[in-house]
Amino acid sequence: MTDIPPLPPQAARKRPAYLIVIYVVLGLVGFFLVTGGIGIWLFLRSETGQKIVSTVGKSMTLMQQAATAPGTQELRARGCTNAMVIPMRKMAEIVRGMSEDAARDLESKMPGDGTIVMCQVNVASAGSAPACADVARIYAAAVPQAPERFGVTVQSRNKSSCDGMYTRDGTFVEALNKRDGSGPSWTVQFPEQGPER
Repeated sequence: MTDIPPLPPQAARKRPAYLIVIYVVLGLVGFFLVTGGIGIWLFLRSETGQKIVSTVGKSMTLMQQAATAPGTQELRARGCTNAMVIPMRKMAEIVRGMSEDAARDLESKMPGDGTIVMCQVNVASAGSAPACADVARIYAAAVPQAPERFGVTVQSRNKSSCDGMYTRDGTFVEALNKRDGSGPSWTVQFPEQGPER
């Protein structure tokens, strides 16, 4: 038998330096994703995490109901791009799950029975925005049992055009946002919704 000669030793291949950097970066990203995911999972399983998830879910449901509440369709027909009827007492109950003090603070600033009728108009149609008294009358006529007093706010591009507590017939009672700093004030801000069309 003949012996097979051994293969000559091959030179070790060097990996390019950029490939090593890519592997290190990918490893770090993976590490942070896994540890971040575990941290979020642990937080969401905690009592505080459960309260936050519950509060967010209930708030989103309440806002969806507020956007389709009786009277909102009539307000949109009158020119409100976004219309909502928010029952602030329900909102206070949701907030109470997180903080009793915040719920009390919210309740102390509620107008009338706690109903807030909100109308937001686009900048392009801001000139034809309904007045707060008109919004109050439209809402009161559209619902079967309007509260005696309720809050109304009309906004254009996150700036309040008017606000106040009104009666069913559109009579102004008092301002919601007291600008002199006396008494409780109530403020609402719609989220930015991108460029107006």
